[in-house]
Amino acid sequence: MTESPSSPASIEEAPRRGRLLGLLAVALGGVGVHLWFIAGADALDTDRATVLLMARRFAEGELVPYFWAQNYMGALEPLLMAPLALLGWATPGVAGLVALGLTLVVAACTVRLATRVGAPAWIVVALWALPSAPVAHHHVSLYGARLATGALVAVALVASMGARSRLGWWTLGLLSGLAYFGDHLMLPWVAAVAWVAARRGGLRPWTWGALPVVLLDTVLAARTPAYHLSGPNDPFDWLWNLPRLVTVTLPQLFGLLNSPGPVPIYRAPASVLPTGWVGWLLLVVGLGTLATVGGTLIRRWRAWLGLVGTPEEKCIRQALALVVMGTVGLYAFTGGGGDPWTVRYLVPLWPPLTIWIAWGLGRWPPVRRLALLGLLLPAAWSLVASEGDWPPRGDDGAVARAEAATVQAALAPHRPAAVWADYWDTYRLSLHLGEPPHWVPLTVIDRRPEVRDRAEEAAPAAYLLPRAWVDGQEAVLRGAQASDVAIWADTTVVSYRLVVTERAVSGVVERNPPPSRARQLAAALGAGLLFLMAVAVVARGAPRVAGRTTSDTPA
Repeated sequence: MTESPSSPASIEEAPRRGRLLGLLAVALGGVGVHLWFIAGADALDTDRATVLLMARRFAEGELVPYFWAQNYMGALEPLLMAPLALLGWATPGVAGLVALGLTLVVAACTVRLATRVGAPAWIVVALWALPSAPVAHHHVSLYGARLATGALVAVALVASMGARSRLGWWTLGLLSGLAYFGDHLMLPWVAAVAWVAARRGGLRPWTWGALPVVLLDTVLAARTPAYHLSGPNDPFDWLWNLPRLVTVTLPQLFGLLNSPGPVPIYRAPASVLPTGWVGWLLLVVGLGTLATVGGTLIRRWRAWLGLVGTPEEKCIRQALALVVMGTVGLYAFTGGGGDPWTVRYLVPLWPPLTIWIAWGLGRWPPVRRLALLGLLLPAAWSLVASEGDWPPRGDDGAVARAEAATVQAALAPHRPAAVWADYWDTYRLSLHLGEPPHWVPLTVIDRRPEVRDRAEEAAPAAYLLPRAWVDGQEAVLRGAQASDVAIWADTTVVSYRLVVTERAVSGVVERNPPPSRARQLAAALGAGLLFLMAVAVVARGAPRVAGRTTSDTPA
C-alpha cells in the first residue's frame, strides 16, 4: 500500500527534501567558487611551487622529512602529491584539486561537529562556500593552508567522540602526532583531541599513539637546518600582533580585506567591498552581524565554554574553545612578524569560528538569516571579481604561463647555467620551466643550498630581477664592475630586468642568515616540550572541568 501525496509522512518529507536540496545547492556553489580560484593555479607563488618540486623529487627517491630549509613543518603535502608525481600529474591544477578534496574533508567534519552542538548545518556550509580569505586562497593551495594537517585533526576530533577501544584511541593519537609533525601551529587542535580523550578516558593510549611521532619530530628537527628561525629584525615586533589581529587579520579572515599575498614586496591589504553606498551598507551589515553573534556568544558564555549542555555538547564545545584560545594565543607570540599577510596563521580558526557564528545566527528568525545571506552575497562576489594580481583566479593561469614562456624565450639564446632571481619568482619559474638551468633565490630563503653551491661555480649566469627592485639591479651592476665580470646582455623581459654575466656576481644576496646551531636545538626541543606541556595541562584540567560541570543541566 502506497502513501497518498497528502499523507502526513509525505508532507513531512517534502520540507526535508527541500532543505537537503538547498544545502546541496549552496555546497555546489561553494565548489564552483573554489574551482574558479583553482583555474588560476598556474599563477602560483613560489611556496606553492615548492610543494610540487618536492613531490617530483620524492618521486625520484629524494626524500626529506620537512619542507626545504625549515624544521617545523613536515613534508606531508609533498608526500601526498608524490604518487601523482610518478604519473606526471604534479601540476598546480592537480594540486588545487587535491587541496579542494582536503577542504571538503575538513568542511564535512566541521558540519558534523556543528550539528552535534545544535548549530544549523546550512549556515556552516554557506560560510565555507562564500569566498572569504580561506576560500580565496588557503582552501585551494597546498602550502601554508595546513590542509593536510587540518584534515588529520578534524577527522581525529570527530572520530574521538565515538572512540571506545584502546586501539582506537592509539590510532587517533597517531593521527594527532602526524598533524603536529606536519605543522607545530596545529598544537591547539591536537590539544582539543587530547581533551576529548581525557574526558572520555582515553588519554593514556592516545598519548602513547602520539608520543613516538612527536619524539621522532624532535630528533629530526634537531638535525635539520631551519633558516626561517632567523625571525623578524625587531625582536619586540610580536607586541603588535594583538592590534594587528583586530585591525588586519580578522577582517582578512572574514573577507573584508583582500591581502595581495606574496608579491616581491608585500603590499598592505585592501578592502574588497564596492565603493559608494553599497560598500558602506555591506560593511555595516557585516560588522553588525558579527557584533550580534558576538553578543549572543558573550551572553551565553557558559554554553560555549562547555559548562552547560548535554555531556557530548559540553565535550565538543570545550574542545572548540580550546582550539580558538590556543590558536589566538599562538598567533599573539608567533603570528605576523610585521607581515601584512597574517591571515594564514589563523586558518585553523575557520572551522570553530564558522560553528560559533552558525550557532549564534541559529537563534535568529529564519527570515532575518535569509536576508543576511542575500546581503552578504554581493560582498562575496566583489572578492571573486575584484581586480588585482592576488589571489589568482580564472584566466590568471594563462597569463602566468605566457609570462613563463616569454622568460624562457629570453633566456634561450644565452643558455645560462644558473638563473638568480627574487625568492617569489625562483621556485615558481623553476616549476614552470624546469632545470637546467639552476634556479637560485637572491632573497628570503635558500631552500636548496646544494643547488646554490653548483650555481656559484656555473657559467654563464643570469639575473632575473623585478623591475621594481631597483636596489637589486644596481647591486648586480656594481658587483659586476667591482669583480671585473663581463655583462653579456641587459634587457627588459615583461616585468623583469634580465642581466646576463659571464659568471656569478658576488655581494648581491639578501637572504635570511642561517640560525645558530644552539637556536636550532632550542627550537626543536622547545616544540617537543610544548607538546608535553599541552598534554600535562589537558590531563590536569579536563578532570577539574568535568567535576565542575557534572551537576549542570542542559541549556
